[in-house]
Amino acid sequence: MRMPPLQQALFFNRNLTVFCTELYPTAIGGTLVAISSKDIISLTHARTKLTELCEEVHTKGREKIITKNGESCAALIDANRLDHYHRLEREHLHLTLLEEALRGIEELAEGKTLTLSQLKTRHGR
Repeated sequence: MRMPPLQQALFFNRNLTVFCTELYPTAIGGTLVAISSKDIISLTHARTKLTELCEEVHTKGREKIITKNGESCAALIDANRLDHYHRLEREHLHLTLLEEALRGIEELAEGKTLTLSQLKTRHGR
């Protein structure tokens, strides 16, 4: 029997929480913040309790998943944590670009180069 997406997410999250708690007990800022079923709320509930939800997210570091018609549609997270996620994303992008540059230098040193006409032929331009 196939579970609805939200139940699948909750099932997966419970298992992932156990896994992460055992392996990474200090994941973010010294504390592991797992999303529980209490952190998944409907859009209607979010509209009526937005002030309280924002306070809980800010003071307790909880993240909320907002659902619409049973499907996740948005997340409510602390602004500092969002900044942290964006910094991690930029760092990942920079590391990927550096790895590509190093690979290019290695290929150049190994003589793995193409002429302009070979490049145009390969890529159809």
